[in-house]
Amino acid sequence: MSAIEIVIVGVFATTVMDLYQQLIRMISKLARPNWALVGRWLALMPRGRFLHDTIADAPAVNGEDGIGWLFHYFVGIVFAGVYLMIVHGPMASEPSLVSGLVFGLVALVFPWLVMQPALGFGVCALKMPNGGTVRTQNLTSHLVFGAALYFGAVVAQGLLKTQ
Repeated sequence: MSAIEIVIVGVFATTVMDLYQQLIRMISKLARPNWALVGRWLALMPRGRFLHDTIADAPAVNGEDGIGWLFHYFVGIVFAGVYLMIVHGPMASEPSLVSGLVFGLVALVFPWLVMQPALGFGVCALKMPNGGTVRTQNLTSHLVFGAALYFGAVVAQGLLKTQ
């Protein structure tokens, strides 16, 4: 496993998840994830603001949308690295669709127990008026991400073996 493999898998899986979310948005008219709010959260951290009653009430920050998108892809790459380390390390196996789906579900811990509460949305988006919809979107998106981790790992292995 190399850094190049991790980046390929992470960018691939995150892009597939984003395309899935875009498709769902077009079909259902649901809002896309607002990465600007995540960028605002991150940009306010150096100022000592880690938790918010609601991040939407915090003052906007220059470049917050770009910061949020970069963070989104950074997390996808980190998750890919963790996934690959698990399947190639303790499991001593090759990536599988099942391991990818399970990892995608486990990765829900981050948005549900860290990000959403910190943004003021509550654990598992329970403070949001459309919390059930948000949880369903989170669940399906993370399953797609997990499946894409597997397929991305297979593609990356094939690409890197030919070099």
